[in-house]
Amino acid sequence: MFTSTDFFPKDVTYQTMINSGDFKLIDDFNLKTAIENHYSNYKIMLKDYERLDIIHKEYLGKYMIENVDFDIMKKGQFGYNNEKLFKNILQSVNGALMIKRRATEQGIKSCDSLLKILP
Repeated sequence: MFTSTDFFPKDVTYQTMINSGDFKLIDDFNLKTAIENHYSNYKIMLKDYERLDIIHKEYLGKYMIENVDFDIMKKGQFGYNNEKLFKNILQSVNGALMIKRRATEQGIKSCDSLLKILP
């Protein structure tokens, strides 16, 4: 019924290069900046994805357990108690999905621009 998708960026190589000092070996300033910006965007994306997860776990899940009568719904009746709260939660989910979508689109653009710079 309601699902959420996780995002797990693969930044092991980048982190290894930073921690080992190898990142300093890249002479091309534009390439270096593009790589740094790309991995910086991952942090923003993670927060945007986390927002929706929080709404699902702390609000929607709790609402479904405490305010939905599934037996009534099986009989074709409206089983949602506190309809106003449900609508507010759904509005929050919708807003978080739009933010998540924009973050994902930005992540794709970041990947594409980085690929164009790489030799």
